[in-house]
Amino acid sequence: PAKATAPGSEVTRRLDALRLGDMPKALELGKKHIDALSGQRWTLRLEIANLPATLKNAVVAFPGQEPDLFIAPIKLKGGKTAYQLFLGDYASKADAERAAKAVPAFFLEGGQRPRPYQINAIPAQ
Repeated sequence: PAKATAPGSEVTRRLDALRLGDMPKALELGKKHIDALSGQRWTLRLEIANLPATLKNAVVAFPGQEPDLFIAPIKLKGGKTAYQLFLGDYASKADAERAAKAVPAFFLEGGQRPRPYQINAIPAQ
C-alpha cells in the first residue's frame, strides 16, 4: 500500500524525529507546526510524556498510518519539562472530540483521556 504522505512531508519529518527519539528536532518541528496553524483551530492532546521512548511507542500505536502527531514542551511542578503529544488539526472542538473516540487504545490506558485544545490555548508552549 502507498504511504498517505509524500516522503519528506512535514508529517513524515515530525514522525521520523519522534521515532528516532530526536527531541530537539521533534520540538522544533512541533513549534513550527503549531505556529503555522490558525490559533482558532483545535487539536487533541493524547498524553504528557517524560521519556522519548514513550513518544516512540505512541508513533507505533498507529500501525500502517502516518498520524499527524506533534509535540510541545510543558513545564511540570518542580520545574521539570515534559512533552505534550498532540494529534491532528480540527476545525472545531466537536471535530476533535469525535477524533478522540477513534484513537488507539494505547492512549486510553491508565485512565488517560485525550483532551481537545484550541491551538492558541495549548499549555506552556
